[in-house]
Amino acid sequence: MEEKIISKDKSDKNWFNNIFNSPIIQNLSFSLSIISFFALLAGCLAYNVSPLYTLQQVGYQQQHEMYQQQENLKNNFTKFHNDLGTKFLHFKEINAAKNEFNQVVKVDPLNQTAH
Repeated sequence: MEEKIISKDKSDKNWFNNIFNSPIIQNLSFSLSIISFFALLAGCLAYNVSPLYTLQQVGYQQQHEMYQQQENLKNNFTKFHNDLGTKFLHFKEINAAKNEFNQVVKVDPLNQTAH
């Protein structure tokens, strides 16, 4: 009786393996891959969209974020040195104030406060 159960389990495993190792399933997965590729290609051509569109958008977003960070750093730097230069002026430290305002002009030549 036990021999029959063991042989039945083996035959069930062979049946399962035979299904997924059959040429039909292997050809089906290859065929679906080819169909998917051509569908992607047709969609890209029909809608004039690059297949790498998403990656390009991520790159643009990263560039924009980096630009914003640089602008924020520049604004913080100029504000700090403008404030420091103004404080030096209040204490009549003209040379120190001039040095602070010159640092601002080096970073941001169009800054009106430093002129």
